[in-house]
Amino acid sequence: MAGIISERLSAAAARSFVGRHRETAVIAALLDGRDAQHSVGFVRGPGGTGKTHLVRAAISEAPEEVVALVVDCREVEPAPDTFLDHLS
Repeated sequence: MAGIISERLSAAAARSFVGRHRETAVIAALLDGRDAQHSVGFVRGPGGTGKTHLVRAAISEAPEEVVALVVDCREVEPAPDTFLDHLS
């Protein structure tokens, strides 16, 4: 079994991801341009419900030319300037 532990854990998580087809379809529409009205997605909810896993699963299915930036706001102070700092 090759790869570092994080790669192996990510692969195992991807194999175990099931359901959430509606949610991944919404994210896919944002990523491939089908949803021309929106360019930013915001995923929120209680801790431990799989938000990060959902977003990573959707991004992994995106076309190669899609550039996706994920900001995990657990480490971001809830202020516009701090958020913009993390984006830059």
